[in-house]
Amino acid sequence: WEAAIDIAPALEIDLWKGAKATLQVAIPLWNNFKRDNSFDYIRPGFATLSQQLISNQWIEANLTAGIFSQNRNGVDLRATAHLNKNLDLGFIAGYTGGWYVDDGKYKFCQLDKLNLLFKADYYEQNSKVQVQLLAGKFVYGDMGARVDISRHLAEYNIGVYGSLAKDDKDAGFFLSIPIGPKKMPKHGVVRARLTESMSWQQNMFNHGTYLQKHLGVMYKTAPNQGVGDKYWQPEYIQEYVVKYLNGVVK
Repeated sequence: WEAAIDIAPALEIDLWKGAKATLQVAIPLWNNFKRDNSFDYIRPGFATLSQQLISNQWIEANLTAGIFSQNRNGVDLRATAHLNKNLDLGFIAGYTGGWYVDDGKYKFCQLDKLNLLFKADYYEQNSKVQVQLLAGKFVYGDMGARVDISRHLAEYNIGVYGSLAKDDKDAGFFLSIPIGPKKMPKHGVVRARLTESMSWQQNMFNHGTYLQKHLGVMYKTAPNQGVGDKYWQPEYIQEYVVKYLNGVVK
């Protein structure tokens, strides 16, 4: 087994209307990796500039450029259409290249990978079950699909997933638990806080072969894009407002 432990503080700055700059730095504490020495060095987790193109009750669209997770850098466009109170449809499109650290030198590859994924997101309000489907072209060019089925318990989330790419299957389970404080800092010029939640995904099916072949790879464009974070935006906002009115959060 191989493992790495980092501490990764992040800085987010609101620039102008709909624009945000994000910088996260990964500081290594310990690792036993032998094949990849990138984990021995301080390196960027995220370094992005994002712009919200449109946001209303029917559609949302965001454009992001910079360094993402999965050692990708480039540009990313995401759009979501809210068809009704239960169903969202949208897409994720990106044009990225790789980057890595070699003996302390940061090397960025040419942008050469185009990914395009269509997504459907269904949320059943009574049972609080969410079904998410992604299908299309992943980062390394493999065509496939992934389905996630999760159950929300307040701000906790647990579920299972299955994916298929190039006739290789993968499956597992995931969870997301809140770890941040219940009381949020008051608004000001600068606010410091812990991350809102911790997300974890367990591969159960092929013991890492899926990852070694770079199948079904997707990236995040922000540190807080964990599994279940702000799960179903209208429902999440409604639940948060109720908690605020009841004095649970401030």
